[in-house]
Amino acid sequence: MGMRIVLMTLGDANRERLLRDPELVRSAVSRDDDDDDDEAGSVRGTIELAGHEGQILDLDKAWGAIHYLLTGTAWEGEAPQNFLLCGGEQVGDVELGLGPARSLSAEATRGAAALLQSVTDAALRTRFDPADMKGKEIYPDFWDESDPNAELDYVLQHLAALRAFVERAAAKRMGLLIWLS
Repeated sequence: MGMRIVLMTLGDANRERLLRDPELVRSAVSRDDDDDDDEAGSVRGTIELAGHEGQILDLDKAWGAIHYLLTGTAWEGEAPQNFLLCGGEQVGDVELGLGPARSLSAEATRGAAALLQSVTDAALRTRFDPADMKGKEIYPDFWDESDPNAELDYVLQHLAALRAFVERAAAKRMGLLIWLS
């Protein structure tokens, strides 16, 4: 299965509730396959997700490479480039698979959207260095083992989805909840 990063749109009011009461994060991220994510007013435990909240993006295994292309690092980097792995505020110490979730405010999400729009695929292609990625153990650590062009295309497809998702969230004045599972 592997590690994945999941992003969910979240309004600032619910974000503040989660920061005050981190135990609520489990109810916010629990998924029932029968739920319609686009349905306004769906309730997950005691967190009511309304309007544009609750939209989900799963970056599959591309998240490590996306972070690397934005920051040049495995886990670090400067804001706002590091928003995917380090941005926002940690939501308590509640484990959601592989650590606690982090939340970005609507303002921080607008900053991430602006960053993603400013970085072209052509520029990111020049940053793709399979040998360096292998050396830095960028997840999923299969870089330079097969077809580097196919690997980069996989990453850029997920980056395009991330760019569109964050842009939509910013346009709707939503923040983000991000967790590794």
